[in-house]
Amino acid sequence: MDGTMKAGWRYKDGAKARVHYPMVVSANLRGMIREVSGVSVPEDQQGKGLGSALMADICADADRSGVILMLIADTAKLAEFYGRFGFDAIQTEPAILMCRTNRNG
Repeated sequence: MDGTMKAGWRYKDGAKARVHYPMVVSANLRGMIREVSGVSVPEDQQGKGLGSALMADICADADRSGVILMLIADTAKLAEFYGRFGFDAIQTEPAILMCRTNRNG
């Protein structure tokens, strides 16, 4: 657990997501927190578990690296989806801000 989770686009079987250093936290914390955004699956591929597989990989990588993940869920349905991966809502207005702490320590 060394905070070395790489930032950048992640791809898996047509699904994609961006994992990056959040700008809303101070520089000294940025190394231990990553923001997940732009999670998407092509419309004709939705419902096949591709987004879930990608999120599982991102969460496993975060756990190995000792990184906390954060994201903004646009809808309650998305918040429910991310909740299945251990994300908790820490703010609900004006947007649903969610956080997932490291599962390895």
